[in-house]
Amino acid sequence: MYKPAMPSSQQCYMPQWNALYHGSMEISNWDIGHCLVPCWRLYWTDRPGAWIERRRDHWELGPDKLIMIAPYTRLESSMQNPCQHFWIHFSSSPPYDFVSDWIGECSLSQTEACEVQALANSMNDTTATSPRFGTRLSAFISRGMSAVPEELLGAGRLEPRVDRALRQMRKDLAISVSALAAAVHISPRTLNRLFVEVLGRSPKKVQHMLRLNQAELQLMYSTDSIEMIAERCGFHDRCHFSRVFSTSHGMGPATYRGSWDQCTLAIGS
Repeated sequence: MYKPAMPSSQQCYMPQWNALYHGSMEISNWDIGHCLVPCWRLYWTDRPGAWIERRRDHWELGPDKLIMIAPYTRLESSMQNPCQHFWIHFSSSPPYDFVSDWIGECSLSQTEACEVQALANSMNDTTATSPRFGTRLSAFISRGMSAVPEELLGAGRLEPRVDRALRQMRKDLAISVSALAAAVHISPRTLNRLFVEVLGRSPKKVQHMLRLNQAELQLMYSTDSIEMIAERCGFHDRCHFSRVFSTSHGMGPATYRGSWDQCTLAIGS
């Protein structure tokens, strides 16, 4: 049977999440203030007694809520009572990947809280690598991300040509602006104008940001060589990658990876 295309007014944008690192553990000491993480984080605890702070704002963790932390959010953490802590680190698709320096919370029903508890308890189970387990993780990421305010996303960021260009740029971080414009069937000048209007920065600057962000994630969450990461993220070679990364971060890729290894447990817990 022929099914007509859905009217544009009824089309729904479906974001994508990519879980990078997740776990669950009993904690009695919690200090993550020195870690600046380039991806989203979801936090949950099975009982009250832990909290995070950002400047003058304060969020209590507990079994009845998910705490969502945007990339590059500097925060402080502390606790009074031991608890089981469950976390997911994940990357997102547009427009969520342009949100930064934000913390919010999403209330859970009793049924949802029980499901998070079951998910946390199954972290070390053999099912933790199954498609169904991934679907459950994704469901709670989606639940938490519903707390992101609409004004941080901006309806303009879903402009179709910009969205297609961003997706193409992620597939090929080395693509030239002219090739990117051709891929979405507009001129380089129009592409530049749309990016500035929608994202507040040129395609070159967005590409630079995406390259560095992807490099950070791969240095942190993969064991691939720096040479491989440099090539995959659109840099000419390791020397070019190291020079650009050092200018941006004040340290080379190898040093950055080493500093992450030292605070991985602190960030997770």
